[in-house]
Amino acid sequence: MLLLMVVLSLINPLHYVIFSLSAPEGRVFVGHVDDVLQLTVFSSASWGFQDPWGTGTFFENPVIGAPFTYAILGTPFTLMGINSLALFLVLKFVAALALLVVLYNFLRFFLKDGAQMGFALLLLSAGVGWILYGASALLFGQPYTPLVGYMFTSEFDELGGGAHMLSHLTRIYWIIPEITGFAAMLLFFRNRRALAGIMLGLTWLFYPLFGLAFSAFVALYALVSAEGRGLQKIRQAVVNVLPTALIAVPFAAAWAYIYASSPTGIELYRSIWQGFGSRPLLTLLVSSLFAATFAGYGYLRKEKRQLLVLAALAVLFVPFTLANIYEVASTGTNGLAMQWLSATGIDGVSQALWQNSLALEVAFFALFAALCCQVYRRFGTGSYPFLWLLLVAFMASVSARWVPWWPARFGWFFLFPAVIAAVPGIKAFAHRHNLKRIVTPNRIVLGIILLSLPSLIAFNVYFNQVAYSSDLPFIEQDDYAAIQFIKTQPEGRVLAWYPIGQLVPYYTGKTSVIFAPHPEQKTEDVREFYSSASEERMQEIIDRYGIEYVFLGEHEKNLGASDFDGIPFLDKIFDGTTRVYMVK
Repeated sequence: MLLLMVVLSLINPLHYVIFSLSAPEGRVFVGHVDDVLQLTVFSSASWGFQDPWGTGTFFENPVIGAPFTYAILGTPFTLMGINSLALFLVLKFVAALALLVVLYNFLRFFLKDGAQMGFALLLLSAGVGWILYGASALLFGQPYTPLVGYMFTSEFDELGGGAHMLSHLTRIYWIIPEITGFAAMLLFFRNRRALAGIMLGLTWLFYPLFGLAFSAFVALYALVSAEGRGLQKIRQAVVNVLPTALIAVPFAAAWAYIYASSPTGIELYRSIWQGFGSRPLLTLLVSSLFAATFAGYGYLRKEKRQLLVLAALAVLFVPFTLANIYEVASTGTNGLAMQWLSATGIDGVSQALWQNSLALEVAFFALFAALCCQVYRRFGTGSYPFLWLLLVAFMASVSARWVPWWPARFGWFFLFPAVIAAVPGIKAFAHRHNLKRIVTPNRIVLGIILLSLPSLIAFNVYFNQVAYSSDLPFIEQDDYAAIQFIKTQPEGRVLAWYPIGQLVPYYTGKTSVIFAPHPEQKTEDVREFYSSASEERMQEIIDRYGIEYVFLGEHEKNLGASDFDGIPFLDKIFDGTTRVYMVK
């Protein structure tokens, strides 16, 4: 098992090695967008933690995502002069391995003698996305096949899918708060309330969305495990969770300060996650179908009186899912999704359901709540894994319009309670159907793993395809040479379009104007500079942002600029396919 953990932890760092050694001709591998962003924060001690894309500190720019994680991790090593990229890859491996160790101990708390079976299921199980993808390609051809991975499964999604363990091991700013979050849960379960508070607080500090999620999971356990009934039970749950919460709150206060000092940044971040919408419940079920199926079996074999509630949920599931799918299609960036809805003839129905989804969601989740109450009455404290599963399903699939969190990101946690609840279901299935000697629980798990392997392989294949088909991890050699030239020049702010603007601070040590084309004024100013600005307007933009260098490469030319040779206040200092100008 340890060898398997090591292999899985090495997969993402090995992708980096492969990309570095096999860059397309004429291009240079510079790293994934988010990783370069975090590498910049990683080495931020070298310039006093100032935000190289703004006027304040890193900590006042919430769109960066996880500044505390990287500043804390990187500062000691930056001060020691250790190569940040090499350290970054080592930390990816170490953090991934640490997460798997924490998860193994976490599973042991719930499954005891079934922990190894559950851990194997956690490490190597996925869903049936590969079957949907193959069927779509066979029946409908290429036009709409990509939508399988966009709307109907998270198994191929590296950016926040969380459908299987490999997708949890890609980025440090997810791995670190998962380590602290699961450690907080385990410590709380074992009545180590103070230590649980510290770990939960660190989770909030490292990644607030995960802090919110793990706080909800801890609060649910406090309620389920509290003694008494009614208000007495609630009071006891509050008493149990209060020490942990009081210790965690000061860590979360850092983000309250950020919001007070930069509310527009937080609102911008919120607009980004609303653009991603929710994670359709259908997507969660497809992505973790095997674990979810046995989790459901484990419950239903003991409680058949809830078939009426489940039947009502099943009836509402269809319109609820159609509304979810329309939200993903209309708020996302994939225009093909809307074309597919139109081609299938369900665009009108799904739009109407989405526009009136509040009543639909209230009814659906009211039935969810009724199911939760019955689960608790039937299983007591032992109901926690299944209640946790239902809570995640709610937090992930509710419309982003109604809640102050990023629903799609909460689908990340569906896998864990599904696996914990599935293990007893697998054992019961083998025993109930007299298959104990022929089809043992271990053989069922092995079968699930074998059926999941195509999705796990497809995840890695897709991870590589996206890197090579996108222009983000790789840039033109001329662009890279110009960046290296800027590194040798005196201090000054660089004007460049995305993604060069994001690369500038890490690769040159200079400041930049933008790091991503977020909907804000400076983004529009930069776009105008490279597309249609008059000389007077260009000078105004240069003065506003204190620009010393103007970068003109592949991405900037795509906005419409060809050259700035005739501009009287710009002096060309690097000439080639890519050009760099200094402001006179």
